[in-house]
Amino acid sequence: MSKTKVRQIFFWAQLAAILLTLLFIFSNSLRDPGESMEQSNVVGGFLETLFSYDKPFGKFVLENVRKIAHFAEYAILGAEIAAFVMFHLQKPYIKAALSLPMAMCVAVFDETLQYFSGRGPAIADVWIDLGGFAAGMLGCYGIIMLVLGLRARSKHN
Repeated sequence: MSKTKVRQIFFWAQLAAILLTLLFIFSNSLRDPGESMEQSNVVGGFLETLFSYDKPFGKFVLENVRKIAHFAEYAILGAEIAAFVMFHLQKPYIKAALSLPMAMCVAVFDETLQYFSGRGPAIADVWIDLGGFAAGMLGCYGIIMLVLGLRARSKHN
């Protein structure tokens, strides 16, 4: 298989992953309050098998399941977009800088969907979403830069 074909498959796979993540985020926002709470309770019940309210970290996790979920799903989206930008776009640093405003639009749209599903949208969730997105992007960029640096170093030796 040619490099061009592999690159094209990688492009479409990454784009599909981004779209599936967005679909997951938006579908969760469209759940009615009862469904959303039930889903949170299931996740919280699972987390109670791993963490304890007796320890500060466990208490934090168990009391903030929904906020952590917001952060995590946007961190995944941020990492996916960072990888996409780095591998497929020219001048990736400029395009990466434009990713954060795009993430803001996605987060605001996400909270707007919650309003229409009968749940209360929250500005704090938009900030948590943006923090998760930025953390995912920075983590992905860090890994990519580390790999590229190690690769260059091994070629130099």
